[in-house]
Amino acid sequence: MAGIFQKYFGQLKSKVKSIYADSPFDCVLSLIEMKIGVASEIIALALFSILAVYLVFGWCNDFVCNVIVLIYPVYISLMTIQLSDTSSHKRLLTYWLIYSSLGCIEYILHRVCDFLLFYWLGKCIFLVWFLKSESSSSLMVESSTQQEPEYNNDSSNGEVNVEELIAKNGDSPTLNLSAQGITDQNLNIVVNALGNNTTIKTLELVSNSISAAGIKLLADALKTNSTLTTLDLSNTGITDESAQHLADVLRNNTTLSTLRLFSNSIGVQGAKHLADSLRENTTLTLIDLGLNQMGSEGSQYFGDALRNNTGLKEFNIQANELGDDGTEHIANALQHNTTLTSLGIFCNQIGEKGAQHIGDALKNNKTLTTLELRDNTIGDKGTQHLADALQYNTTLTTLQLDTNGIGDEGIQYLTEALQKNKTLTSLSLSSNKLGYEALNLLITALEKNAALTSISLSSNELGPEACQHLVDALGNNTTLTTLDLGWNRIGNDGAEYLANVLSKNTTLNKLDLSYNSIGDEGVQHLANALRKNTGLKELNLSGNRINNVGVKHLADAVQKNTTLTTLVLISNSCGSELDSSAMKLFQKNTALEVKMSW
Repeated sequence: MAGIFQKYFGQLKSKVKSIYADSPFDCVLSLIEMKIGVASEIIALALFSILAVYLVFGWCNDFVCNVIVLIYPVYISLMTIQLSDTSSHKRLLTYWLIYSSLGCIEYILHRVCDFLLFYWLGKCIFLVWFLKSESSSSLMVESSTQQEPEYNNDSSNGEVNVEELIAKNGDSPTLNLSAQGITDQNLNIVVNALGNNTTIKTLELVSNSISAAGIKLLADALKTNSTLTTLDLSNTGITDESAQHLADVLRNNTTLSTLRLFSNSIGVQGAKHLADSLRENTTLTLIDLGLNQMGSEGSQYFGDALRNNTGLKEFNIQANELGDDGTEHIANALQHNTTLTSLGIFCNQIGEKGAQHIGDALKNNKTLTTLELRDNTIGDKGTQHLADALQYNTTLTTLQLDTNGIGDEGIQYLTEALQKNKTLTSLSLSSNKLGYEALNLLITALEKNAALTSISLSSNELGPEACQHLVDALGNNTTLTTLDLGWNRIGNDGAEYLANVLSKNTTLNKLDLSYNSIGDEGVQHLANALRKNTGLKELNLSGNRINNVGVKHLADAVQKNTTLTTLVLISNSCGSELDSSAMKLFQKNTALEVKMSW
């Protein structure tokens, strides 16, 4: 039953994807997807569902419906006025005839339309479907032709635009064609460029719409290409069939070292094809398979392949719904793999058992240096398994445990491990449930640990009191170089406590205090500290309540500070009316980059 549901749900996501593919919304949703780790199809489906419910039950749903089916057609019509193609005019004329006819019917039978709850939703779906299926695709191509009239006499717009981009690229080793409307039709131009050009080492085709046939065309080109080392096909609609074409190439390719397939539709069969190719490929060092649909079964294929693979160093399989069972397959591979140094397995519904599998692997693994486990649900018990492993592991240097529901108990296990571990240098614990006791435990660990150089505690609602306790730890610590305390509501009092530390500390070089409700008073304390500090290089104060007065304090302070290189003041309260004298003071410090955007 679950398999049938997954099958039809996958088909639904594909249909949703086809609605907004190659539109401006595609790029926007892709950016949101990369930020929050949720597939763009899921985001779009949620938005469509909310809109559908509103059109059925919402207040003023008739107005919303008419706005939706009016704005975009008006834009298309304005673009089409300048075109000579009469078929486009006829299609749009038909649309407007239907639209106006429905308007007349609604005027006469408005009470009836309101009584029929699904009328406005049905109208919206019908007109959007009509415009997209009948006119949208051709009109979009033709309207873009109007923007580049100088190419009309040569060839079709799609080909000429791609050729122009490639020509402008010159001898650059990177050809970036991301979000350029690359399809099967104009991909042939890119393939020819790969065949004739011996300088392109990186090809980026992110956020285009390429079918399996197009991927095969590209794969065939890679069989003879001997210069390309990096290929990025993220968010291009890669399916299992497409993955098979790529896998066929990887078996014999000896130059490609980086392959990014983030945010596609690769399922279990696609995972099998790619995993099988890794058994033979020895040159690929990085593969990113994040945000696909492989599940536990797909991860089993990769687990088997990674046991004997001797080339891969970085493996990213985040957001694939692995669960504890899928995580076990990857963890078992770590027991045997001797080359992998970085594993991205975050956002995979990993719980306590999954963490236990990883912990067992870390006790024996001698090569992994970076483990990204954020956005899972390992909790305190799962943290205990990892902490136990840290007491034996001597190679892991970076551990990300953000958003894992870790509380005081879990932190206690970690701090006990940190007092013994001598290799971990970076620990991220953002967005957990760190209380007063947990913070005290971490402070104790910082005082005794001489290896940790970076720690992130953002989004834990620590408050100003926490900063007061951190002062003691930072005062004695001589190894910590990076501290992230963003989104913790430390306020002016917390800023004052930290300022006292900055006046004396010489090892901290990066401090993030963004979104902490710090006002001019708190900034004045920080500015006074900057006059004396000789170690800090980056200070992030974005998203606070700093007015012109606070900015002037900082501008005065950096006249005497010779080490600060980056000051971030984005999204504060001073607005666009920043005093020119403060700006002149900032400009005097030529070594300092001040980032401002209100």
